[in-house]
Amino acid sequence: MRIKQLFARFSVIYGHIWQSQYKENECVQLAVKEWSETLCNVDDKNLNLAIEECKKRSSLPPTLPFFFQLCKSFQANLRQKPSPPPEMERASPIVAKAWLQKIKEMLEKKGLKA
Repeated sequence: MRIKQLFARFSVIYGHIWQSQYKENECVQLAVKEWSETLCNVDDKNLNLAIEECKKRSSLPPTLPFFFQLCKSFQANLRQKPSPPPEMERASPIVAKAWLQKIKEMLEKKGLKA
């Protein structure tokens, strides 16, 4: 179902250029099957990112291999993002003041001004 939606979007974006590729019903069915199998492990978010990127890059519709590589590149980018640091508890003002005083003393011993 989502590949048919993808094809509908490509039809709107690329118009006759896209539509002329699949004039016969049998061709449409084969294309839907091939695109479905190739993109089965790509999530919807990455499909949408790839569609947006295609619109920016070219006035011609993408081939399946190009579109698949584009989807994979977005998945790789998502996996490489570091996770946010864990929430840290704020130190009390008393503890912070004590540590600042200790640091100042250490700097003064080394002849540095704080």
